[in-house]
Amino acid sequence: MRPRGTALLLILSGFAAVAAFAACGSSSSQPLPSSPPDAGGQSDGTAPGADAGREGGGGNDGGEGGVPVTTLCKTLTPPASGTCTVTPGSGATLITGDVLTSSTVYVGGSVLVDSTGSISCLGCSCDSAAQGATQITCANGVVSPALINPHDHITYSQNLPFNDTGERFEHRNDWREGKNGHTKLTVPGGATADQIRWAEVRFLMGGAASTVGSGSVAGLLRNLDRSADEEGLPTKPVDFDTFPLGDSNGTQLASGCGYPNIVSPSSIAGDDAFLPHIAEGINAFASNEFACTSSNVGGAKDLLEAKTAMIHSVGLTAADYAGIAAVGGSIIWSPRSNIALYGDTAAISTARHLGVRIALGTDWIATGSMNLQRELACADSFNKTYLDGLLTDEDLWRMVTVDAAAATGTASAIGELAVGKTADVSIFDGKTNHDYRAVVASGAADVVMVMRAGKVLYGDANVVGATRMGAACDAIDVCGSSKQICLSDEYGENLAALTAAVGSAAYPAFFCGSPMNEPTCTPKRGTSVMGSTVYTGVPSATDSDGDGIADAMDDCPRIFDPVRPMDDGKQPDSDGDGIGDACDECPLDPGQSMCKTHAIDAGVAPEGGAADAPAEAAPEADIPDGAAMQNVVVVRVGDGSAALTNGSTAVFLEEHNAVTGALVSTTALPTAANGAQYALTMSGTATSEGELSLSDDAHFLLLAGYGVAPGTAAVSSTSASTVPRIVARVDAAGTVDTSTSLGTAYDGTSVRGATSADGTGFWTAGTGTGANGGVQYQPFGVTAQPVQVLAAPANVRTVGIFGGQLYGTSGSASFVDVFSIGTGTPTTAGATQTPLTPVATGASPYGFAVFDLNASVAGADTVYVADDRSPANGGGVQKYTFDGTTWTLAATFNAGLGSGVRGVAGIVLGSTVYLVVSTDESPARLVSFTDDGSSPTAFPLVTAAANTVFRGISFAPN
Repeated sequence: MRPRGTALLLILSGFAAVAAFAACGSSSSQPLPSSPPDAGGQSDGTAPGADAGREGGGGNDGGEGGVPVTTLCKTLTPPASGTCTVTPGSGATLITGDVLTSSTVYVGGSVLVDSTGSISCLGCSCDSAAQGATQITCANGVVSPALINPHDHITYSQNLPFNDTGERFEHRNDWREGKNGHTKLTVPGGATADQIRWAEVRFLMGGAASTVGSGSVAGLLRNLDRSADEEGLPTKPVDFDTFPLGDSNGTQLASGCGYPNIVSPSSIAGDDAFLPHIAEGINAFASNEFACTSSNVGGAKDLLEAKTAMIHSVGLTAADYAGIAAVGGSIIWSPRSNIALYGDTAAISTARHLGVRIALGTDWIATGSMNLQRELACADSFNKTYLDGLLTDEDLWRMVTVDAAAATGTASAIGELAVGKTADVSIFDGKTNHDYRAVVASGAADVVMVMRAGKVLYGDANVVGATRMGAACDAIDVCGSSKQICLSDEYGENLAALTAAVGSAAYPAFFCGSPMNEPTCTPKRGTSVMGSTVYTGVPSATDSDGDGIADAMDDCPRIFDPVRPMDDGKQPDSDGDGIGDACDECPLDPGQSMCKTHAIDAGVAPEGGAADAPAEAAPEADIPDGAAMQNVVVVRVGDGSAALTNGSTAVFLEEHNAVTGALVSTTALPTAANGAQYALTMSGTATSEGELSLSDDAHFLLLAGYGVAPGTAAVSSTSASTVPRIVARVDAAGTVDTSTSLGTAYDGTSVRGATSADGTGFWTAGTGTGANGGVQYQPFGVTAQPVQVLAAPANVRTVGIFGGQLYGTSGSASFVDVFSIGTGTPTTAGATQTPLTPVATGASPYGFAVFDLNASVAGADTVYVADDRSPANGGGVQKYTFDGTTWTLAATFNAGLGSGVRGVAGIVLGSTVYLVVSTDESPARLVSFTDDGSSPTAFPLVTAAANTVFRGISFAPN
């Protein structure tokens, strides 16, 4: 799964609800980087309490998103001094504090690191598995994945920050080569090994354990683009390309793709992560770079893929960002360097509204930040001053952890604290700032510990001393805080030797306030170029965002949105609705409602090139031009190695492009227990199992299965006392939690699916007798007997939540409809079902998608139901509509189907509803229907491989 932007509409889809860059320098002896480097878990136990309130300052004071979800594990007693106490042990290490994950803050939670440097437990109940372990207890500490810097040019790290004369450039080759009347910046490369080590020390002291630096030395930090220097990380090295157009000679083109040497798609075919420098600048030269790397027409080469993370991405339009989002790609933002060089940066608000993944990188010392703490400080300041607080603290934290890992192709190992991942961990002082804010607003003294694969490299003296007993670590005072850093066994030299080697002229490893001569993070441009705006970046009573455009004339008065040289003299408003792209939550669709997340077919041909789609383009379903959506996720049962049986079988979640069917990613559910985490398997032949839902807040996928390894015969008939029924919760980063079991519910029978409002509690569907059937409710992480919320019908096929109301379907004769269950989301016994759609004799409903489309009718008024009967007998996708009085079967979509369907996921695209369904055919398929008022025919997307089957389907979480 991959993080998604949040759309405005809310949809229950197929058992699920869908809420639906930097500059690089050059030296006289070698070319500068293509863009000027920036200037200037899985819970393992029962949670005693959820949504616990937090006292004190800090908190999540960003924009949208509010306060993070918290789970109170235990209350810790603060030490007499400092942040953490250490109790020495052996083998494993138990870290306890406020643990940050992409979905939850575990207050007083723990991370257990085993002797191999992997995370073996995370959450509220790791103590029992940590007997004899070294214990680092941080009552005042915030425990985070170690930070990842996905963009730097470390071979230029011997330089000092540049001398800012106030001149601002329009394209990177202006300052690299002194073009278009600009001054050439001379920034030599060729840093020595010790100078590179000194830069790594800067990064480490800012909380990072990994970097992508286009250069490296062995030891200390992971250099993710150097296979020999990844320090044991089992991932492919990043393909980091400073000049993907071959334009190190200074080529600038406003149209056409006659660049010296554009990277070919075939050359990156074997990459897991491709990081090209694209569109570093604010004029037509910059925007043309994207045009020539995002299609296959007019001499362009399409490099846009899910693995592509475009560095800088400043000179882009809304359609360009939508094109990146459509393939699941990323951008890497380097605001300080962009602002220092160009007086502007990437259109982050536009990118975020369109669902682009954003990572954050330092670029380089000359015009960027000395470490990620300072880049975060710039991004945080820019967000508050110029983005109207759009980004939350969690958003910013993700840019240097979860999303940085996704952008660099390393998310399988680092970037998130989760069981099975490598223990790259940083601890930050949380006495003043809490949760994600403790990382975002941290200073030099606030880094309490940095660990790489279980090995402590730096931190508070008491933490390092107690965990690295006998190691040669060096004492260092950081702003009045006693620290230690361990370099000798990494570099073969200690801190004193390294300090002497780089000399007194080297830029310091840390500062206690703002760094000396740090490049600015205040956007300003003093000269108009091609009709661009002149501005100081200083907000005023008449210009709230400081972009040089008076509020009365500004399309986005609270979001920084100056006219760039590439904008033809006006603020971007792609959909012409009078709302500027920068503040338009639907920048490609007029108005601010019913917009989408990922643009489809949003690429543009380079000027002078053909505008037609490339001849080799994959077939796409019939959807409105410019429409956008999230990917879909389908449950796959079986690994293809053998014919499916009624035995327990491995389960996978496949993520696909919803329009082309292209496979984006695969997530395996666990096949063996690990601590408090159960295995989750399903019967290979029980086709009613495997329903998939999206939580009502769109953050999690939910499904249910059996807590046993593959190979147990007739698993659906097993006793729940020996084979517990399990709920899996999967977040947008692909983190799987299977710590919730269901007591004796569905004993001897099938468990079919699960849903949730927000990931803290689950409603499950299945069949059973007495108190073990119907719909059950179980809080997250609990293993006791659940509450039977709905007893009749006892045979429930699917459950889902739409707009705060729980719904279900059944195959029992009197309940063959979509029905509501109680009022809202009941958690106590005694709820009854109320028909939503009519009971249809002979119907066989499974998944459903609920919509509120008619403004004149209150509440749900359109429902699409998956029916697994043959098309000749009424199977397919049934569409029901409500006029305020009566529900009516308006249509049945089954043209192009060989059998009925089991799952359906839907999204609104303007006046059209786009549906993706999983069929009951053999082999099973994913197909789409476009409900535009006509009689649609199924459009084929994906066919299941031999010895596998598709089950439930949903749109991906955000």
